[in-house]
Amino acid sequence: MIDTDVVAVGSGMKVTCSRDELVQKLAIVSRAVSARATVLVLGGILLRAEDGELQLAATDMELSLRTAFDAQVEGEGAVVVPGVTIGRNAVVAAGAVVVEAVRPGVTVLGVPARPRGAA
Repeated sequence: MIDTDVVAVGSGMKVTCSRDELVQKLAIVSRAVSARATVLVLGGILLRAEDGELQLAATDMELSLRTAFDAQVEGEGAVVVPGVTIGRNAVVAAGAVVVEAVRPGVTVLGVPARPRGAA
């Protein structure tokens, strides 16, 4: 059985796709996300949903990577999401805004997201 996830962004963009395929494609484009971007958008991944396809793209101005795959799209649109890594078994609390990598097994919460118990 293929796991699917519904990705809803903002009020108009909604995508249903294979979780495994989404993870695979994110792994490809995330290699081009700038770790020390002085231009904020270079630290993110572009998600564009249109015509039954989810397109992903990232660049650090030297390397640009793009990929796409079929998905069920309800409400076309585009958004840039932060290119952060969430480690295995990490937990991100509802409403938390993750702005940097989350280590495996760590629970983060708040705005910006911080490890539970951190000051």
